[in-house]
Amino acid sequence: MALRIIGPWILALVLLGLWEAAVFIGMINKILLPPPSDVFPAWIDMLLSGELLRDVSASVKRVSIGFSVAVAIGVPLGVLLNIFTKTITDSVLGLVNFFRAIAPIAWITIAIYLFGLGDKPAVFIVIIGAIFPIILNTYEGVSRVPVSYVNTARSLGASHWIIIISVLYPAALPQIMTGLRIGLGLAWTSIIAAELVGSQSGLGYMIPTYALYLEYDNVLAEMMTIGLIGLAMNTASYWAEKRLIPWSAKTMGTQQG
Repeated sequence: MALRIIGPWILALVLLGLWEAAVFIGMINKILLPPPSDVFPAWIDMLLSGELLRDVSASVKRVSIGFSVAVAIGVPLGVLLNIFTKTITDSVLGLVNFFRAIAPIAWITIAIYLFGLGDKPAVFIVIIGAIFPIILNTYEGVSRVPVSYVNTARSLGASHWIIIISVLYPAALPQIMTGLRIGLGLAWTSIIAAELVGSQSGLGYMIPTYALYLEYDNVLAEMMTIGLIGLAMNTASYWAEKRLIPWSAKTMGTQQG
């Protein structure tokens, strides 16, 4: 258990040491790829000045709004696809898989044309990035619920909506949570891509801005922040999954053992 906890930190320190050494002996251009000894002070300066928090706040706000909309649309639609006729379901799933294959970054020009610059196009890109795995995982989760669960609920007099809320949704929750976790990760990567082009604030916007002035220590500090926030989001999603569906975690542990 201890090795499992400290192992990633040891590996990170080793990689940072190799990076620092490679710059020191001249294997890496210090201007284009500053060493950790330059990046971390730059990160601290940006944090203390409030600049980093301002960038993080702008990006997180857009992700929060876009991801919330994706969840509000994707989860109910994924459930309802199991209730529609097969023709409607197949048609919708065909469209979902068609649009899912288009990278969110490809929508940036259309998003800017529709919404202009600012928060709206970035939020739109986040929705595009997050919604499809949410729809598909919710649909798959509900479709795998044993028919006996539904039949038992009907025999007890449960209405159609009670079956959806009290039977289908809880039984499908483990796969729904998987879709939410994947969607959140894609939402975060999508917002960085969207801000590179269509925004005037945020972590993604500041990376090319710093690069333009050859401030690569700040570029790497921003990239480090993106990775840390992504890691925090992933950890939080796993924690939420264990809290909401502890039976799933126990089952996974039993299967792995």
